[in-house]
Amino acid sequence: MPDLTDIETRIKRQYPEVDLSYQWIWPPTNQKILYFYGEPIDNLKEEDFTVRLFHKFHDALISAAGDRDQVLKIIELIVREWGGIRNNKPATLAAYADHLITGNLKKLFVTSGISSKSKILAAWDPEQYFIYDSRVAIALQKLYSEKYKFHIPNPKIGENRKIQIKRLIGELKQSRGERVDYLGFCEGLRNTGHGSQLEKKLFILGKYIQEQADPRKFSGY
Repeated sequence: MPDLTDIETRIKRQYPEVDLSYQWIWPPTNQKILYFYGEPIDNLKEEDFTVRLFHKFHDALISAAGDRDQVLKIIELIVREWGGIRNNKPATLAAYADHLITGNLKKLFVTSGISSKSKILAAWDPEQYFIYDSRVAIALQKLYSEKYKFHIPNPKIGENRKIQIKRLIGELKQSRGERVDYLGFCEGLRNTGHGSQLEKKLFILGKYIQEQADPRKFSGY
């Protein structure tokens, strides 16, 4: 299990110039997500909306219980609509639904497809699991290059940025540190006492690091 308790100290020392305020698409424009949220979003901050949304996802998954079709609909909202990951095959998302319904969470912990699966797990239990994608992994690997080796999922990038990002990831993958799997990542964040907040800071930091890898600093993902 990695010791991430000094993560904020490392961020401040290595990246003092970065504003880590959570930022994505605000106000949200996805009508399916807004309909699911079902409440006014006036006066909410992006991070507050995201936290509340995931608790709503959690409540919906619990309420759906063994209703496979309903669980699958919620998973599609989480992965495709909120997460913007649309390349999962229907059979893959259906398998994820089956794993949740049967309690076979081990199938969701493996690194293959972790960008999608971690979003589902973070909705299933927001206190135990956190979202893990390429941006989070890149930030962690930069911060802990001498200690740990994190799996870096394939990022969602345009053709005009592929060379720069592939070079960055290739350099990061050369780390010889202790390997950290998804469960180790979650436990490490939980032990900081600020898991969900740090997950979002890592997301923003990873995005910044990706942009710095490209001298033209394209902002599209």
